Amino acid sequence: MALTPQLLLAIPNTRGSIESRRSAYTTLLAGEAAIIPLIMMHGDNTQMTSKSLAASVVVLGMTSVWRLYMFFVRPDWFGRYKDVSSKKE
Repeated sequence: MALTPQLLLAIPNTRGSIESRRSAYTTLLAGEAAIIPLIMMHGDNTQMTSKSLAASVVVLGMTSVWRLYMFFVRPDWFGRYKDVSSKKE
């Protein structure tokens, strides 16, 4: 729930939103990078089944791979704000 406002503010196509998308993805990637090892380390001590734990790791791992793809392969997909002047030179 703490990330919801940050993600909602990154949706519009305004200068502030476009510039905050990278930080929103960085925050999500950091959370996923912290949760995956925790699930793997403490999986035996929980009430969850091993299938549900494995499914959680797979889902978080795939979203992490997608975020890494966005950062390193397709950073242009984050968008870029362009100042457009109405004056013709």
